[in-house]
Amino acid sequence: MKHRVVIALGANLGNRKQQMKAAFAALAERGMTLEGCSRFYETLPVDFVSSNTFLNAAAVFHSDLGPMELLHLTQDVERQLGRTVKSTDGIYHDRPIDIDILAIDDFVVDTPELTLPHPRMHERRFVLEPLCEIFPEFIHPTLHLSAKELLQHLNTLHITEVNAADPSLLCSLNRLMHQLSRHFTEMTTADLERTIAHDQTHLFVGLDETGAVMATCCLCLASSLTGDKAWLEDLVVDETARGRGYARQMIKYAISSAKILGAASLNLTSRPERVAANELYKTSNFEQRNTNVYRMDF
Repeated sequence: MKHRVVIALGANLGNRKQQMKAAFAALAERGMTLEGCSRFYETLPVDFVSSNTFLNAAAVFHSDLGPMELLHLTQDVERQLGRTVKSTDGIYHDRPIDIDILAIDDFVVDTPELTLPHPRMHERRFVLEPLCEIFPEFIHPTLHLSAKELLQHLNTLHITEVNAADPSLLCSLNRLMHQLSRHFTEMTTADLERTIAHDQTHLFVGLDETGAVMATCCLCLASSLTGDKAWLEDLVVDETARGRGYARQMIKYAISSAKILGAASLNLTSRPERVAANELYKTSNFEQRNTNVYRMDF
């Protein structure tokens, strides 16, 4: 009986692309039939520190072998390609090749050697993004969610207001602001503390599933004779995380916060050449105003 086997592959040592291609060839030589393979994704190490980035991919194979036979087959390929140490007890290392079985049909296996589906596949972006490219309709055997739904869950930011400055946050915000404007002047801790302390300014950050700061924006309040207004400023999403829906989430959070704070309107400006950003604002129910914007620098 042919089984559908979903596999994740990765490498961060040596000629990574060559190693990945060699792994596909070795699996095919051992009788596994390739149905589809994602492109190779460049990713940072997860759960350990290394200067070596990974190439990751997902693939779907067909095979007559059972779960334990497939496990031993993939381990044999890893050894053939130079991997001598397996990650155990949550301790990870650089590796010339890594082949993980994510799922075999809808099997549920729980042995000391093998757990199916892979116990952390739903937490790992470097697994889900390649998998969604080739098999978005894949259904997790125990969570009963598709790969697409699992990735959407992973793409949900944890948004919070900043109430204190720290070196790590300062570094993250400076990184983001340099992406927003090449004219940005690096903030100091005192600059950040002054922004946080301002009672009419609310600084928000969006954290991804690893706790990294991937987005930020400022909500600035102003009271005038024509009413209380809010301005959305400095909205930026890290360039490595574009396309995940983070900007829309930050906007929704800012809208909700502005309402709670009593603003009658939320305003923003955007340069005409920022086509994608302007389209986002329009689809978020902002109305383009027929007015001129003036500025005087001091």
